[in-house]
Amino acid sequence: MSHISYFLPPYPTSPKAKLLSAIEYLESEECGGELLLLLAAIAESTVWSEECYQTFIDVGIKAALELYDVATMNTPYEQTEKDPNNPRNWQAFKLWNQQSI
Repeated sequence: MSHISYFLPPYPTSPKAKLLSAIEYLESEECGGELLLLLAAIAESTVWSEECYQTFIDVGIKAALELYDVATMNTPYEQTEKDPNNPRNWQAFKLWNQQSI
């Protein structure tokens, strides 16, 4: 789940270039075919824009939060508070949270 932070600011190149390199990485790891097709479609889309990218990040962070919360539903709060897999502990989440305020 920490791979989602790969897409979040700060990034040295354009968001589209970052997504294309992420697709190459996933292909090298032999990830699921449907995921690669979805990411490739997003990256190669002619309607790609910063607004689309921000929507992609918003949905990704919200999905990461939801998945983590469901997966750790019965885990003590103190344990999840320091968990590096908790999206709320990611630096990228803090940046995203500041932007959404």
